[in-house]
Amino acid sequence: MATKLFVNLPVKDLGRSSAFFTELGLPFFGQAEDMASVIISEHTQVATAVIRGRTRCSGKPRTWPRSSRRPAARAAVRNPAITRLALWEPPYHVDDTAPRLPHDFAAELDGLVSAGRRAEAVELFLARAAEASPEDIAGMRGQPFWPTMEASARSLAYEAFVMGPGNALPVGLLAGITQPTLVLNGGDSPAWMRHAGEAVAGAIPGAVRRVLEGQVHYVAPEAIVPELLEFLITA
Repeated sequence: MATKLFVNLPVKDLGRSSAFFTELGLPFFGQAEDMASVIISEHTQVATAVIRGRTRCSGKPRTWPRSSRRPAARAAVRNPAITRLALWEPPYHVDDTAPRLPHDFAAELDGLVSAGRRAEAVELFLARAAEASPEDIAGMRGQPFWPTMEASARSLAYEAFVMGPGNALPVGLLAGITQPTLVLNGGDSPAWMRHAGEAVAGAIPGAVRRVLEGQVHYVAPEAIVPELLEFLITA
C-alpha cells in the first residue's frame, strides 16, 4: 500500500505560493485568507499557511495529522524527535453513538477505486463513515470541490485500512505517547466524534482537549489555524 503524505509548509506570501501551484496545474482542496491546501497527487497533499507576527520555532518536528490519526500516534511513540502532536477529531468508535461499519469496509472502498468508480467510493464513505444523508451527498456532488474529493478517493480506503475493523480505540498505543498532545473537536460535530476526542485525550498522558464552538468536522481554517499556531509553533 502506498504511503499517504501530508506536508505543512509555512509561507510569507500566500498569493505568490498559490500562483506557483496554480501555474503547475495543481488543484486546491480548500482555501482561506491565511491557508490553502494543494493536492499534488492522490497520495500527497501540501497545506500552505501564512505565519503572522513573531513566533518561536525550534525546527523540531511537530505533527499535525489531517487524516488517519493512527500512523501519527505510532510515529510519536517510535520517534522521540517529534516534540508535539495535534489531533483533529480522531475517528475512533468508542460507544454506540458511532456509525457501524461493515467488516470489509476498507476492501469495498479499495475495490471501487481500483475499478475506476471513485464517485461511488466517496459516496459510500460519506454515507457509512460520516453518516451524510442522500440529500447532503447530492448537494456535495454539485459543489466545485467534488472532483477533488474523487481525485483523493483512494485516501479514504487508506484511512479505513489503517483504522482497522471497527475503528477500535488503541488504548495501549495512545498510552505510550509522551509528547505534549492537543486533541481538537468541533462543538457541532456528531456526538460520536466528540466522544472519541474525549477518549483519546483521556488515554494519552497529559493530553489537552479543546472544543471549537460552532465548528463541524470540516472545520474552517480560520478557526483551527490559530489553535495550531499557538500549540505547535508559539508554545
